[in-house]
Amino acid sequence: MIYFRRNGLRVAESYYESAGEGSVKADIHRMTTSVPVEALRDRERPGHCLVIDLTQSEEALFAGMNETTRQMVKKGMKDEMTCTCDVTCTPPVIEAFCEYYDGFAATKGLEKVFRQRLFLLAEQQRLAITNVAFNDGMALAWHAYLRTPERAVLLYSASHFRQLKDDPRSKAIMRANRFLHWNDMVAFRNIGLAVYDMGGLDATGKTEETKKIAQFKMAFGGSVAPVYSYT
Repeated sequence: MIYFRRNGLRVAESYYESAGEGSVKADIHRMTTSVPVEALRDRERPGHCLVIDLTQSEEALFAGMNETTRQMVKKGMKDEMTCTCDVTCTPPVIEAFCEYYDGFAATKGLEKVFRQRLFLLAEQQRLAITNVAFNDGMALAWHAYLRTPERAVLLYSASHFRQLKDDPRSKAIMRANRFLHWNDMVAFRNIGLAVYDMGGLDATGKTEETKKIAQFKMAFGGSVAPVYSYT
């Protein structure tokens, strides 16, 4: 659980952990869990996420992706790109991620990263940051994850491939984000995590944008699972 102050209030956030209301010393408690909390049914906001079982073999994980994604990952393996997975997340790494994401967010009309949350998660060794870059150092995509003892949950994903479409390596750039997701799955599997959680999923196709995002995530295999939020 992390605590921070916002707008003069003490806020607590807990993720996929059990914490009774009485044990939380805060004005506001936000909780995310994979199972419903009966005592908080009146405050429940149900949703969905896409989860992939990392206890499978690497071969089974690869086979679980659709054909297009498998082909793009295979080609990514031949591109001159390098992926990194950082679970120590020093301040310079967090700042580098935030600068990249904020630039991406500005092009999409999204909010900037809430940096304090990432720094607090890093202090508790519950943050992972990954990226993929060409071997010449040009960054192509970054991901930030909440890390629990069992799962990695995608919090933020950023890629500038649309802005780099005129680069002669544009096809490789378009493959980079998928290639990074695959490498993230393998890296988290290798450190003993059981679940790769790609975050919120629009299971009903509310908008064309969220529908496309859902289709992108589901191309990696896995299954749609419920997720519950409470405040």
